[in-house]
Amino acid sequence: MNCKKCNTEMMAFTEGSTCGVKCPNCGYNIVTSCLANNELPEENYTIMVGTIDEPQVSVLKMIANICRCNYLEAKKKLKSGLEFKGLTAYEAQMILQQLRSEDMHYTIKPVHSE
Repeated sequence: MNCKKCNTEMMAFTEGSTCGVKCPNCGYNIVTSCLANNELPEENYTIMVGTIDEPQVSVLKMIANICRCNYLEAKKKLKSGLEFKGLTAYEAQMILQQLRSEDMHYTIKPVHSE
């Protein structure tokens, strides 16, 4: 999703009971309240993304945003396969939305708390 003011890609955020997307360039944001912690599943999730040898720029940009790294590091991660571990239900949902926006193939599995 791009910012309506400056067309920069928005970044997802969570702060306490507030969540939404925010423009890292101009600060424009769309904010909502999150579900109470007791309403979210307590399971942790793992999302696995298969290897991609020559990813599109939009995919590199998305993975760099999720992993908070540069494009070169994102490309290395995609070439070796990528795994996001120990995600809360909310974190998993935010990543899945981004992966789906690029029609990326992934596997997700719940990992039950011990």
